[in-house]
Amino acid sequence: MAKERIMVKCRQCGRVAAADEFILDHVYKRMVCPECIKDRRAREQVHEEAKFVREEKLSRKIEDKMPQRGTMQPVAKDQSFNPRMEAVKEQPAPASNGKRRYTCSKCTFEFNYNTLTKVPSKCPYCKASVNC
Repeated sequence: MAKERIMVKCRQCGRVAAADEFILDHVYKRMVCPECIKDRRAREQVHEEAKFVREEKLSRKIEDKMPQRGTMQPVAKDQSFNPRMEAVKEQPAPASNGKRRYTCSKCTFEFNYNTLTKVPSKCPYCKASVNC
């Protein structure tokens, strides 16, 4: 008797292939035909090449934006730029509406206290009187 090959339809692509040629693929997480494996590997190769080209273009852009060695002028210490110092200078002065942060001396709970109206008169957490 001649050995019969059982033909099976691939669930991924719909092609018909011999059952003994199917391969369990970790990407598709199922048994797929050899053509699906070839297609997937070809797509991965194309994506890898495109990624390499993108990285190469990005590195060229970064190199173009970088100043050439020796072209930068030295900066005096008083002229240096510190972004943290600029942020501190730009902050507006707090409003003089009498509100300030108060820390309870008994439980160390922090809350807002209005010095003009003296509200709240007690700590909201432990009900100790406010001594301001």
